[in-house]
Amino acid sequence: MNSIRRTDYVLLAILSIPLFFNSLNIYFVSDNIAHIQKAWDNLFNFDYYYYRPVSVLTLVIDRWIWGASAAGYHLSNWLIHLFNVFLVYRITYLFKPSREIAFAAALLFLIHPIHSLNIFWISGRTDMVCSFFFLLSFYQALRWLRGKGKQGRYWSLIFFLVSLMAKEMALGLPFILLGLLWYEKQWNRKNILGLILPYFVIIVLVFLFRFNAGNRELLANEVHNITNPLVLLKNLAVYLGLLAVPGGHVAIADFLGANQLLFSFLAIGGLAGTGFILFKYRVSRRVQFWTLFTILSLLPVLRLVMRWYLYIPSVGFVIAVTLWIYELGKTRWIARSVIASIFIVFSFFLIQQQNRWITAGELAKDLSSRYVQEIQERQITRAAFLTVPAEVKEIPVFMYGFQEFLSFRVDEKMDNTRLPDIVVLSKISLSESSELQKLEISKIDSLTYELSLLNTHSQFIFPEHSGFISGRERPKKGMIIQTEIARTEIVELDLLGRTKRIRIRLLDPVIQLIH
Repeated sequence: MNSIRRTDYVLLAILSIPLFFNSLNIYFVSDNIAHIQKAWDNLFNFDYYYYRPVSVLTLVIDRWIWGASAAGYHLSNWLIHLFNVFLVYRITYLFKPSREIAFAAALLFLIHPIHSLNIFWISGRTDMVCSFFFLLSFYQALRWLRGKGKQGRYWSLIFFLVSLMAKEMALGLPFILLGLLWYEKQWNRKNILGLILPYFVIIVLVFLFRFNAGNRELLANEVHNITNPLVLLKNLAVYLGLLAVPGGHVAIADFLGANQLLFSFLAIGGLAGTGFILFKYRVSRRVQFWTLFTILSLLPVLRLVMRWYLYIPSVGFVIAVTLWIYELGKTRWIARSVIASIFIVFSFFLIQQQNRWITAGELAKDLSSRYVQEIQERQITRAAFLTVPAEVKEIPVFMYGFQEFLSFRVDEKMDNTRLPDIVVLSKISLSESSELQKLEISKIDSLTYELSLLNTHSQFIFPEHSGFISGRERPKKGMIIQTEIARTEIVELDLLGRTKRIRIRLLDPVIQLIH
């Protein structure tokens, strides 16, 4: 039996350098600035819906260390991810005491492209912070069950509480520990009550604290309120598909969104196929457990599909896949060849995503500089942006937090100048940053404008519309979206149901337009 060596951790750290060093060149995007600036206040804002003090504390510390340097925040994200990679290595080793297999699982976790949103998005680190304490809790519970560490049970509970205060994704851990009792063949009333029950007590206490603090939408809100079992199963299939397919998610989503029957057929077939392989193809108990880990860790987020939720579930996925590859491989060299092939494919898509984040950051920086200059030159006091890019290739640019972002840029470029009141009337999802130049704007009358993306692969999106986000509604021709400032009508959709042309009518004739 070969034992863990520190050189394995060093090698994993070294391998991360060519993969993530360029992430230090990503500028602030979307709500990064808003989260950083509000971090100290949110640390004590107990009735805040996203009250996650542990994750918020990391931003407070980062701001104290790095100030307004985006590179520093990205370095912190890189290091948090690396610490999780080390934990994956160590946990895998406990299930299969082989340095090679543990290293392979940690390597696949290091480079899985689904992590791009968590690593490259400063605001997306919450899942990584939660995962660190989640895995520490799991690790200590496992050691205690195996009689290695008398205090492991108590440390596990402490780490679980911390992970729960980092993000609600940790809710799946008690169910995973029930699966662990099954795997360790220690399924009995004593262990269920003695080991598992305290985790549920902690959950209840945390929820009571937050509910008492004024958070009345903790269990459900306009977005997280889907309870249809068929939709939940479809979401589970989507999550597993995102883990298994390393790229092309936008094109696949557009195609399946326009072919719902095929989507349903593939979802059912995928889940049935996974079940058949697990229980009929004689895969090991280890592979079964880590597949179960993946599914159970998804329980808190089955009501809404977001790729950044997959950070913790990807732990189970990469360990299950790695173990299965080594079990199926007739020789170690076959298994190594498969792992090497996956490494190359994953690396390609990860670096591709990283380059897209760099492009999005450059676009955010360049456009915000132009906006600030126009505000200064025109001496604008109240501004309405006709449209801004929300994202480029699904990488956020000005998706959220535009007011705070622009205020930050004003402070950088113009001393003692206050940002005027601003509002954004529409947002664009760009397929390429160059397609922003192809946007066609027609003035119908003094208060009405028509915006068209018909000659592009881009579309208008509505990230503030809860019905669209949750999937309960889809854009329709003639649909009206009205605010106090403007009335927006969806004029034309393409064959895939994407919004290509809109008409905006200002309801406030005094406000100044920027476009």
